Amino acid sequence: MKQISLNDKLAIREFVKLNLVWHQASHVIYFDNKPMSLASARLKSPDRQLMDIVWIKGWKAFKRHEHLFPHPNFIFNSEIDEEDDDWKSINLFIINKRALAQCFNYHLHIFQEVLGKICSFNWFVRELENKKSVYEIVKNDERLLGILLGYGEESATIFQHHQTFGLSNCSSELDLYRPIDAKVPQGCTLFPVVIMGNPHSTEVQSLMSTYEKELEIFWHDYQKQDPLVLFLKCICEEK
Repeated sequence: MKQISLNDKLAIREFVKLNLVWHQASHVIYFDNKPMSLASARLKSPDRQLMDIVWIKGWKAFKRHEHLFPHPNFIFNSEIDEEDDDWKSINLFIINKRALAQCFNYHLHIFQEVLGKICSFNWFVRELENKKSVYEIVKNDERLLGILLGYGEESATIFQHHQTFGLSNCSSELDLYRPIDAKVPQGCTLFPVVIMGNPHSTEVQSLMSTYEKELEIFWHDYQKQDPLVLFLKCICEEK
């Protein structure tokens, strides 16, 4: 930390806070159930906001100093998304390799169904380390993305179906398919995990229970520490 300028420390701290507050990064860095979190910021757009500018400044500062903080269990995978001349954004996945390995152990048949028999946890990590984006590796498959983001197989499958065929063609499921927010502890300012799914599903209820317990634990610890120090302690652990 002593090797980083004060301006860069402040920038990285704000970047960390935005990821913890808005993008559920706490579940990825503090626990081993959610394989990935996803954050996006607009590099260029007609309605670019201050939060985008702050996030990008902090991300660039973190990348400059990332080598000072070895994080063998975590991968920071980013890509530039340029839709047209007026829209350009950056997407960042923070990936917990232990949680990713568990995800592959449980869902390998689904990954191989889409990506082929070559797909395995080790293959996937090599692709990430070769700087391929998550979207590219999973071929933009919404079901795989949903599973990797910790939303569960059932909800990810339904979401993909709705994306493909539209809600109007899934009217029988509309009453059972809606946003489900994890409950937050009293006074908590961290945005919870939200799943599009069936609130009566056993899988969804189990996931929500897990994320609610995790948020309670993390919020308790988050209030006692500098968020930057807490973040670096989490990603630099060696186990």
